[in-house]
Amino acid sequence: MTIAPTTSSTEPKKKHTSFNLLTEPWLLARSQSGEVEQIGLLEAFERAHQITGLGGEIPTQEAACLRLMLAILYRAIDVPEGEEMTTWEQLWEQRRLPVEQVCPYLMKHADRFDLLHPRTPFFQVAGLHTASGKTSGLGKIIAELPDGAPFFTTRAGQSSEQLSFAEAARWLVHVQAYDYSGIKSGAVGDDRVKGGKGYPIGVGFTGWLGLIILEGKTLAETLLLNLSLRFWRADDLPPWEREPVGAEIDLTHPQPRGPVSAATWQGRRVRLIHDGFNVVDVLLANGDPLGPQNRQTVEPMTSWRFSEPQTKKANGVTTYMPLAHQPSRALWRGLGSMLGERVSQAATKANAAAFLRAGNLEWLSDLVDDGIVKRDFPMRFRAVGMEYGAQSASVTAVIDDRLELAPAVIADPLVRRQAIDAVDAAEEAVRALGRLATNLADASGRHLLPGMEDGARARAGETTYALLDLPYRTWVGTLTAENLDERRQAWQQTVWHIANRVASELAQAAGTPALVGRTVNSRYLNTSIAENFFRAALKKALPYAFPQEKQTDEPKIESPSDGKEQQ
Repeated sequence: MTIAPTTSSTEPKKKHTSFNLLTEPWLLARSQSGEVEQIGLLEAFERAHQITGLGGEIPTQEAACLRLMLAILYRAIDVPEGEEMTTWEQLWEQRRLPVEQVCPYLMKHADRFDLLHPRTPFFQVAGLHTASGKTSGLGKIIAELPDGAPFFTTRAGQSSEQLSFAEAARWLVHVQAYDYSGIKSGAVGDDRVKGGKGYPIGVGFTGWLGLIILEGKTLAETLLLNLSLRFWRADDLPPWEREPVGAEIDLTHPQPRGPVSAATWQGRRVRLIHDGFNVVDVLLANGDPLGPQNRQTVEPMTSWRFSEPQTKKANGVTTYMPLAHQPSRALWRGLGSMLGERVSQAATKANAAAFLRAGNLEWLSDLVDDGIVKRDFPMRFRAVGMEYGAQSASVTAVIDDRLELAPAVIADPLVRRQAIDAVDAAEEAVRALGRLATNLADASGRHLLPGMEDGARARAGETTYALLDLPYRTWVGTLTAENLDERRQAWQQTVWHIANRVASELAQAAGTPALVGRTVNSRYLNTSIAENFFRAALKKALPYAFPQEKQTDEPKIESPSDGKEQQ
């Protein structure tokens, strides 16, 4: 990432006693020309209609900073009771953020946004210390620096021993949102500390979420699309509007009241240690614990899933958990669950919905129904999340995926059903290919041919989903209420051709042994028989692939070269 310099390289470095996030450049912002520059919060709000979006060292850092800006926006505006839609529409018509409200609000709390303030440093605890005087090390807040494995990182030398105040601020926002669990430094004043250690309380609250971010053409549009005013509450206060806390749990604010306190939840107690020029160390301790169960009334940026184990643990109280993203699965494959259209046996048994749609999606649907947002408004559906390792004590993956989606897919039940049915059709085709791969492996003698062992089914699925990925992303962006039948046929034809291409390659790889065949579990199998099973399954999975009158003449499996020409 190339960041535009903010000062001349020949200018002597200034020793800081203050670094105010309102005016000092620290947020990474992407211009319409693609350049990335650092700006302060005031400038970010003032220029949001000219900026395409935020940036970050990693996607979750960008998401955490976006949620910080959202929290500020929620607090800066006034929403009269019953006028949520009208208030939002007035903001949307301007396509700019209400800086006449945001800037005075921020200036009122300016001291609380000073990263180095002696009494109330931003997102930190002044004077935080351990009994031994030990600190935690910068690696504890830099998520891209593997703990205990420094050779697995591009950071080296000075860049991992010190941070600019700007980058330290970004990682500070990130660590409050996404810090992993595990043992922390034991801060004096925290009665949970045992033997000088702070024992695990779970990951940062945002780390539980499979974030869904609705993205527009500009930062202003993105912030407004995710400003779900149905969740607005006057008593939903961020840390900078409350009394500063110490090392102990904040008993005055035990639960988030809305999206502001959820996005800025202080799950850690932090003190950045600096020399006036850079941040050189950090103390990271446990803060306020917060579980994810049943937070759907305060957190609008994730979908939710029914949890049978958590419901049992809660003595039968219906309990939902955030729907997390899966690193190995493209966003479009989980569309049905995220849009609340799936069912499960456990949920049905409990007389509960299996999935709940994210609050920002519900809000968008209402805006579309009321004609405030156009059904064909160009926007992106972005998924951001973090996957943790054993006991959530390490980070194993960061998820970041985007899908171009028209609001009609969210708001129109028929269009939404079409998008989800297309995923189901693809999954059925993949299952048919998986069975073909297994049958060919059996027919050829899996112990004789390398590469045709028990993983044949999984590899066939991976190959097919990879080939379907770009076509689906392109196809779903063309869906409208007026072209559903034509688009359904076009998609099933695409899946048919790709599935046949993979089938041909599988048959070719199985070779002569599979052509000859063998008896497996009292059943004779060869390539021809396996292909017949596959064709029947594929025809059932894709009934609209070809006009009805032509289905008696079933298409032949294409050769690999023919399949490639179809792409």
